[in-house]
Amino acid sequence: LAYVPVVMVYFAYGALGLIDVTRDLWIKESLSFTPSQLAGIAVWLMLPWTVKMVFGELVDTVPIFGSQRKSYVLIGATFMAAGLIVMAGAAGGWLQFLRLDHLYVLGAMLLVIGTVVQDVVADAMSTEVVPRTDEQGRERPDDVVRTELGMVQVLGRLAVSAGILAVAGLSGWLADVISRQAVFLVGLVVPLISIAGVFL
Repeated sequence: LAYVPVVMVYFAYGALGLIDVTRDLWIKESLSFTPSQLAGIAVWLMLPWTVKMVFGELVDTVPIFGSQRKSYVLIGATFMAAGLIVMAGAAGGWLQFLRLDHLYVLGAMLLVIGTVVQDVVADAMSTEVVPRTDEQGRERPDDVVRTELGMVQVLGRLAVSAGILAVAGLSGWLADVISRQAVFLVGLVVPLISIAGVFL
C-alpha cells in the first residue's frame, strides 16, 4: 500500500499518452509549423528533461508549505492541467491572447514541466517508501532493503507501461469521435490521478 502513491504518479505519466493522437492531428490540421520548426520545438520541449537534476535539487532541499513531496506533485499537476487547458482553449478558439502556434508551444511546455516535476518527485519517493528499520526500530538487512528498492523501481516502470497501454487505443478512438478541445479537456483526468495518489 505504501507504494500506491508512487505507482499512481508513474501511471499518470504513461496515461498522458491519452492526448498524443489528438495533439499530432491538431498540429497537422490547424498549425502552420514546418518540419524543421517542429524539430526545433521538440528540442526546447526536451530541455526540462535535460535539467531534471535541478528540479531534483529543489524537491530535495526546498520544502513548500512544509512538504517536499506532496506540494511538488500538486505543482506538477497544476502545470499539467494548465498546459492541457491552454491546448484546449487554442483548439477551441476561446483562448486568443497569443497566436495559435504560440499557444501550442506554451501549452506543450507547461505540460512537459509539470510531467518532469512529477517524475522527479516519484523518483525521490521511490527510494523513501522502503523502510530502513523494522517496527522495533532495528536496522533491516541491506539485501532485503535493496530487493524492495528494486521492486519499487520495477513497479514504477510497469506502472508507466500500464498507463501507456491503458490509453493506447483510447487515444485514437477519442481523436476520431470527439473534438480536439474535448480530448484535451478529457486529458485533465491524468493530473487528477497523480493528485489522488498524493492524498493516499
